[in-house]
Amino acid sequence: MPKLLIFPDPLNARCELRHDDGGIVVIGVLDTHSQGRKGQSFPIPIGLPQGHGARVFISSPGKVPLEQRGTLWYDDDTVEIPFPEGGACLFTDDFKLQNIPTPTPNPIPVPEDPNRLPFDIIMGVYHSAVYDLTTKEGCGIFTQDCCTKLHQLHSPTWGHIRKTGAQNQYNGHAVDAIQILMSLSNCAAGIYDIIVDSEASGARPGFNRTDNANQSLWFYPAN
Repeated sequence: MPKLLIFPDPLNARCELRHDDGGIVVIGVLDTHSQGRKGQSFPIPIGLPQGHGARVFISSPGKVPLEQRGTLWYDDDTVEIPFPEGGACLFTDDFKLQNIPTPTPNPIPVPEDPNRLPFDIIMGVYHSAVYDLTTKEGCGIFTQDCCTKLHQLHSPTWGHIRKTGAQNQYNGHAVDAIQILMSLSNCAAGIYDIIVDSEASGARPGFNRTDNANQSLWFYPAN
């Protein structure tokens, strides 16, 4: 199977290749070039249309995320391109600049406190603004705000659950659930529904563990 080899810095950054056709997402894995340089590679599924658009996303805590778009080509014994090692290449054609974050005056850092109950943080978010949990947008915004606060105040392993294509989603993530990758004394690792009866009358905040954490779907922050 051909693969696309890249060299992120830092090496352990989360790297994703998203193909425009069918919402295919491939997660990068650690790999080494034949000359010894370490990087990450994406296995390319045979059968993808040649020369169609694809995007590489690279993110790491404390770093500005990078998105690079181009056209994806790979060695299928038909396309005549001098492929690099691995047999795939991304010809870049779009260069998208990231917005400069708006500075906040005199920010007051809030230390992480793993002893705080996650549900208390969720209810604090709920009472800090008006959220219409009967709508997808209201649930999605509430889920984003809760994920941010839990990530900042409880554990940096709180993150979103990636959703693609026709899956029920808001801004690329689950509309009513988030996940934590590491167990703490007051919260087991796993996926948690944080809205009861989401997108329906009577919807309200909750905190119910529904499944094991899925690191391959984890991302933070929301795009």
